[in-house]
Amino acid sequence: MRKHFTISFLSGLLFVLPGFAQQDPQFSQHMFTKLYYNPGFAGANDAICGTLLYRNQWTGFGGEPKTAMLTADMPFDALHGGIGLSVHALDNLGAGNSLNIKANYAYRADLGSGRIGIGIGIGYLQESLNGAKLVYNDVGDENIPTGTVSGGTYDLSLGVYYNTDDLYVGLSSTHLTANELKYADITTQIARHYFLMAGYNYEINSTLTLKPAIMLGYSYDITTSKIKTYSSGTHEIVLGYCMNVSKNVKRQFHRNVRFL
Repeated sequence: MRKHFTISFLSGLLFVLPGFAQQDPQFSQHMFTKLYYNPGFAGANDAICGTLLYRNQWTGFGGEPKTAMLTADMPFDALHGGIGLSVHALDNLGAGNSLNIKANYAYRADLGSGRIGIGIGIGYLQESLNGAKLVYNDVGDENIPTGTVSGGTYDLSLGVYYNTDDLYVGLSSTHLTANELKYADITTQIARHYFLMAGYNYEINSTLTLKPAIMLGYSYDITTSKIKTYSSGTHEIVLGYCMNVSKNVKRQFHRNVRFL
């Protein structure tokens, strides 16, 4: 029997439409962090998958943004879909820090030549500020915190994700409730965000297929704005792993009238 293989490359596209201001993290390798942006992705790989990502932006600038993210998801047949967890932590920017934890569920069903997932994410969003890192002129101002202050609120996301063997497209919205987050005398308006993502596997020829289960990526962003004299660029690394889930096949018996 002749075997055919195909080399496939994945290209990703992500559009962000913020409501008021950009608050969600943006990654160069966003194709590996789909669950954070779209809860409808949960269980789409039909495997137990985990991804760990770390990004150090504008290295050498001082107080530069540093972000870590963990996502994990798996199919869950008892709920006719998939479940997942995303943790966005260590999101440092100067004296500020944020934490976002979300539990995700997606109902999945066959649609045409692929599958569609309709998902919801429910979580907790926290912002904190370390006043000890602030530099200010008005010493003794009671409105300026001298220690660490923080506040949190609940968070809600919705998303739709469709994929075939070669194509995926998703539409989602995070921070749907657009809550106000208050701590000390500080009030932060959480902006509602909208995400449109799409990707396609491109087949070069019909002789070789390369689809590894382990994903390890690295990105380096070059700063081209005026701050390039202060920053040596942005580093981002991501590591992911998927483990296939074995499903029990139910044996079915049928009577044949000829052997009754």
